[in-house]
Amino acid sequence: MHTTIKKRFGSWLNALKLAGVSEEIIAKRKKGTNYYTDAELIDLLKQYYKQFGEIPEYRQYTEHAKGHPERPTGSTYMRRFGSWTNALIKSGFTPQRIPKKYENMSSILQDYKKEIEEYYSEESIPNRIHLLYDLEYFLHSKGKEWKDLDLEITKEYFTILKEKGMFKGHSNDLVKPNSPTTLKNKYKRLCSFLNWMLEIADEEETEPLISKKKIKKIKKRIKSPTIIGSNERASKRRALSQEQVFKIREAINSPVLRNIFNIGLNLGLRRIEYTRIKLDHLHLDDGCIDIIGKRLIIRDIALTDAMKELIEYQLSLRELNNVRHEFFFFHPRTKGKLRGTALNSIFRKLSKKLGFKWNAHEVRYTMDALMLKKGVPINIIAQRMGHSPSLTFRYSRENLDVRITILEKYVGIL
Repeated sequence: MHTTIKKRFGSWLNALKLAGVSEEIIAKRKKGTNYYTDAELIDLLKQYYKQFGEIPEYRQYTEHAKGHPERPTGSTYMRRFGSWTNALIKSGFTPQRIPKKYENMSSILQDYKKEIEEYYSEESIPNRIHLLYDLEYFLHSKGKEWKDLDLEITKEYFTILKEKGMFKGHSNDLVKPNSPTTLKNKYKRLCSFLNWMLEIADEEETEPLISKKKIKKIKKRIKSPTIIGSNERASKRRALSQEQVFKIREAINSPVLRNIFNIGLNLGLRRIEYTRIKLDHLHLDDGCIDIIGKRLIIRDIALTDAMKELIEYQLSLRELNNVRHEFFFFHPRTKGKLRGTALNSIFRKLSKKLGFKWNAHEVRYTMDALMLKKGVPINIIAQRMGHSPSLTFRYSRENLDVRITILEKYVGIL
């Protein structure tokens, strides 16, 4: 549609003129996203809220902006503020981490949500509620309620998740089927909900909504993962060989992307950790960099002189590409914040080009394997990778100076 209009009228701006759009609005379009100041963008979001009485979701706002050329697009907010959530926060709104659809869920799920809010973070609550909301939707589609849930319905529901990948995103659209590991985790979340139901019944000295006999049958199936595809081989993490690392470096044409790969390899970053590093997390004078890992726990990673050069080169690439945002990594094409999905896409294209599969997490395991081969002590590697305290504290935790000395001796740079 968009390309057809451009071909027919010569350009999008010509089409706007013929459609009767004012010169002022066309002037805004010509000047692009830099025309709007941050204050103007924030005011326009507030105007939207006053007009419709609700905090706009990204897709909802984008659809609205298509029919109103005087409004900046949703991507304008993404580029200016880094994300739609940041734009809402700057505008004084509190982003709704729990989708609005949860307001209409049954009272039993509302009570459960209140219960888990005391124990889990805002980020993990939606993951626990999504499954139950979808399961409730599935029950209603069959004309049943929670009290009718039994082993057969549970099997049918998880079979659909496995084979067709339905119910993800609260829609019937076919999406990528869930892996065996994901389905196991969903089983555990369902069981935690059933356990809670039993506890509430014991406290109130009443019968649970679902009979204890049914709950016992459903819970037993966790130990027998045939429903969720135990015969299918789950993807196993593997380290890259030295030869594969060399081929990857040779295949990367972009200096920005090559440096992202080298830094990720030497720091052992998880995919999400690439996206969280900001400029104020760099402490080159102290010889370390702060990484925000799982559960938002911050760990300091020791840097050798060669690793510092990699980071300084990345800073020079930022200046060369005129990158303005506060995040350390940037997308080699758009110059915006590097997102996890974009990184996966880039690495996936490279793996197809090279003929062997690998991803960001396997680059992380490669650092682990290479450092072990070079003789770096296990406790140094555990601290560097941000492994759980149960693993890291099994060994002595070394201070920063000791880690830098050991890395300089054994590694330097990978």
